[in-house]
Amino acid sequence: MKTILFMGTPEIAAESLKAIIDYGEFEIVGVISQPDRPFGRKLKMMPAAVKILSEEYGLNIMTPKSVNTPDSIEIIRKINPDIIVVVAYGQIIKPAILDIPQFGCINLHTSLLPKYRGAAPIQRVVLAGDNVSGATVMYMNEKMDDGDIISQIEVAIGENDTASILHDNLSRAGSRLLVETLPKIFNGTNERIPQNRDQVTFAAKLKKSDGLIDWNKSAQEVHNQIRGMNSWPVCFVRCVVNGKEQNLKIWNSLPVTNFENKAVPGTVIDFTQHGSPIVQTSRGCVSLEVVQPEGKKKMEGSAFARGYRIEKGFHLGLE
Repeated sequence: MKTILFMGTPEIAAESLKAIIDYGEFEIVGVISQPDRPFGRKLKMMPAAVKILSEEYGLNIMTPKSVNTPDSIEIIRKINPDIIVVVAYGQIIKPAILDIPQFGCINLHTSLLPKYRGAAPIQRVVLAGDNVSGATVMYMNEKMDDGDIISQIEVAIGENDTASILHDNLSRAGSRLLVETLPKIFNGTNERIPQNRDQVTFAAKLKKSDGLIDWNKSAQEVHNQIRGMNSWPVCFVRCVVNGKEQNLKIWNSLPVTNFENKAVPGTVIDFTQHGSPIVQTSRGCVSLEVVQPEGKKKMEGSAFARGYRIEKGFHLGLE
């Protein structure tokens, strides 16, 4: 039975680890994940999803602050796995580790490489308005997301799908692709396709400020931004609501077609049949379907409009 050392941290990695466990044809000789992190308003220390799953199945779990220290490298050498599988681990892995396993180190990346290399491929592909994404299993080298492609799977993006929805779809598709690919690597029937350098694009890490909405963009651009920033950092506008200046988070929106108005971008110009505010952009309009006032829970746009007495002419921004 071939042996696997698995390296990963969040939910998407846990789904891949669970798929390997359920497949049952390989021995998982160790799992490496990130250390516990503070979470929530109370900053309670919380284990990563991969650590929780590993403990549930009694797997040997390690959470080094850095995987590239001499001590960590020596532990991996002693484990001597046939292959190392990496899914959203969160640390750069140095050649001293990449050279250990007989069958190499492979990574599951949530884009159709060579497009969207980097930290935020799921959010960036939605932000760009693409209608297809996918997952790639690739060999790892010392450069980020640069290795040869082994296998890929496409995943469609619906016109109103958020990054959260795409994340879940890619998590399922990617985990299936991974367990279908591993046997091919072990029996030598896998492909190994160098990436086309002329087609490389990058998906830079998101910042909280990336969520700030600019109503001077088009309705489609604003809608794509709201979809792409769900569930982090979440789009927002700085405005005055009930006499209080605050950040209003916007979780979901819909483009509104066939609506003519020449109001200042950011102005509420009407309401949908179910009561959601319709906001003017530089070209077209969007309806605010789910919002979250500061210090409150998420609510439907219609409930926000009623509860906060939002009327036509209300401006979602600071003058």
